[in-house]
Formats: sequence, structure tokens, C-alpha cells
Amino acid sequence: MKKPTRVEARDYLQMTKERPGDTRREEGCFAHLLSAIPAPVSGKILETFGGIGLFRSVAESLGLFGPETEHECWDFSADCVAHLRAKFPGSVVCHVDSFAESVPPGLVLLSADFNTWTFLKYQREEAYKKMTDRLFDAEPEWLQLTDSAVNKLHLNYRSYAKALGLKDAELVRDPEGYIQSVAYSFADRGYGLRAAAYHNGAAYYLFQRDAEPGPVHVLRVR
Repeated sequence: MKKPTRVEARDYLQMTKERPGDTRREEGCFAHLLSAIPAPVSGKILETFGGIGLFRSVAESLGLFGPETEHECWDFSADCVAHLRAKFPGSVVCHVDSFAESVPPGLVLLSADFNTWTFLKYQREEAYKKMTDRLFDAEPEWLQLTDSAVNKLHLNYRSYAKALGLKDAELVRDPEGYIQSVAYSFADRGYGLRAAAYHNGAAYYLFQRDAEPGPVHVLRVR
């Protein structure tokens, strides 16, 4: 089991108090992504990082929850789990370490709203590699992934270009170029990018199984 760092273990309730503006921007990013999914969802939605319930709240506001929708969410923070259970009594809420859990097959929508995922961590750190592979191996119809690399992309874009196999580092110097390049790197897993958005702290991807890979409009939320 991976021992979480202080940043990884910090729960979303605390993060909301520290950076309320990011919560508003994250809500805008989720709304852009989830608008691409036909509503309502007939089947199961799983959130591997439930946080404060923002993903579920946005999905509900867009009509994704209907009579045939099942919802389950996980979180490492006991405070977040208590918050989620009180807020969504009809959901299955599990107090688990998502890095150690198996991801079930048959999901319509799978959300991985990581605190600290980046493409470099996916390539270099075994825990991130294994969990990310589990997400794709579960073969959900839709997969949402959060990436915090854009926060310091201006300092690290050359490293990301090298990791992505790009000779021209300028291609990933800006967030949109980075997002498109990372998304394309997962094309061999059978997923194409359908929607993407970012703010200063994170980027948000929405992949669809069997979708053609290619560039999409990337929304910046300020």
C-alpha cells in the first residue's frame, strides 16, 4: 500500500477552506466535461476520490442522475467520508485508500479526481502507474482524470516533452498543448479525449472508450 504524502492525504474539506477559488474553477471544469455525456446515466458511476461531493453535485445539476443511476464514491479522509454520507444518503460511500483498491468493470462513468497526478508521476512512480493502469483496464465507457502538472508547467515543460517523446518542447509549453499531448498518449489504451478544461491549478480530461483520438477544444476556466 502506498503511504500518502502530506499533500495527497490533505482532504478536500480542508482544501476548500484554504483555496475556495479553486473549488469554483473546478466546478466550471467539471461542468464543461460532464456536459459531453448523454443524460441520464443508466448504470454505475464511481468516484475514486469523492472529496466534498463536487463532481456528483455538478453531475446531478446536469441531469446525469436518473432512476437507473448507481453511485459509489471513495475517499481516504474520514471527514470527507462523513460529509459525503450525510450529503448523499443514497450513495455507497467507502472509506478506503483508492491507490490500493481494485476498480470494478462495467462502469459507465469513472472519475479519478487526483490531488497530485501528473504524467511524470504516472511514468516514474509505481503507485501512480499501477492505479492509472487500473482505471483504464476497468474499461469504463467514460473516464475523467485530473492532472496537476499545469500548476508548474512553465518550469517543467521540457521534462514533460521528454517523457512524452516529443522533440520540440515548445509543443507542451502551454497547458493546451500539454493536455492534448497527454491525452493522445493514451490512444493505445483505446480511449480518445472528448472534452478538456483547466484552471491555474489543474487540468481535467474526459476520455471516451473507442473514441477517435484527436484534438478537442480546451476550455480555460478563470
